[in-house]
Amino acid sequence: MDNEPPARGTLINAVAGAKVSGDGRYMLLKLKLSSAKESVVAIPINEAARLIDLVAYALTKSAELREQPRSKRRAFRALSCTVGWEALGDHVVLTMKLPGGGNLSFLMDRGLAAGTQRGLADLLGRRGKHAGVKH
Repeated sequence: MDNEPPARGTLINAVAGAKVSGDGRYMLLKLKLSSAKESVVAIPINEAARLIDLVAYALTKSAELREQPRSKRRAFRALSCTVGWEALGDHVVLTMKLPGGGNLSFLMDRGLAAGTQRGLADLLGRRGKHAGVKH
């Protein structure tokens, strides 16, 4: 799919909303189409989870976002955060609660978790705002 032009498919003007089907198996995604109509797409929950990574990738490749200063780029607001251990492993799980009511969890090995801890401590220990550091 590298360097493909946009398909001749239906253009979407807006994502109008989402909910989970009554049986909990599908995400129902309401879309406002360029034809001024609305459409609902039913995506299996397991596939819907893959959308997070696919959308994040697309955002990093967006020419519009690349042209914006780093301070203006899209960041997602978190309302709360929890940190714990993976139930059956040796990974840290960082979970962020989002304003829409969803939770987004990150599974990190010990090295990444330790680097994140150091990066946060360093950043919060400084006065003023500076660019972040990748760990």
